[in-house]
Amino acid sequence: STAKVTPERIFSITCHPSRDHVIVCAGDKIGYVGMWKQDESNLSTNNITSNDDNAVSLFKLHNRPVSNLQWNNDGSQMTSISYDGSVRRLDANHTGTFQEVFATYNSSTKYRDKIGHGFDDSDKKAAWLQYGCLDPRNQEQGMFLST
Repeated sequence: STAKVTPERIFSITCHPSRDHVIVCAGDKIGYVGMWKQDESNLSTNNITSNDDNAVSLFKLHNRPVSNLQWNNDGSQMTSISYDGSVRRLDANHTGTFQEVFATYNSSTKYRDKIGHGFDDSDKKAAWLQYGCLDPRNQEQGMFLST
């Protein structure tokens, strides 16, 4: 079967590691992440627009293309990385919501405590995340990012 998973052209795709369910996730060029749970009629999580006809759930997570999607090994979390300079992580087991875990910021003192402080200054070329992946040694805490 087929489904329209995102509104725009797909930039990234990943499959959930489950042996029991077919769950395909895709990120598009304007920041949407769509999840298609092919073997059930509904994917039940919070803050989602769902189309029960083809079991597609849609999240507006980013403002630019989603360059990478990756599930951790046990399928409890999915990470999305975008050209907009942000990284978000889905807690699939507990909350069903995404949380921002990294973003690029300018040098303003109000962002001084943020890990991405100083990466995105207006006097330089804006930083954007081109690619990223989870660190296989510590998928809960580590990732590699390329700007």
